[in-house]
Amino acid sequence: MTTPSNASPKSSRLQNTYSVARVESTNANGSPVRLWLVNVKRHGRLFSRNFYDGVYGGRESALVMAIAYRNALQ
Repeated sequence: MTTPSNASPKSSRLQNTYSVARVESTNANGSPVRLWLVNVKRHGRLFSRNFYDGVYGGRESALVMAIAYRNALQ
């Protein structure tokens, strides 16, 4: 399957991040919490995992790991 030449970069980026959501919030102490959340349902079972920016060395690294995790579940 090929991607149409008129497909926007945003639409292809969204396809690459299905089942991956960004969470930016604060905890009870007021400290910022920034992570990527993966939720994938396979064969009736829900797989969920958090990828914190601080643990994985930043926002982009955490996203790469979250996508790799999601892809490994397929």
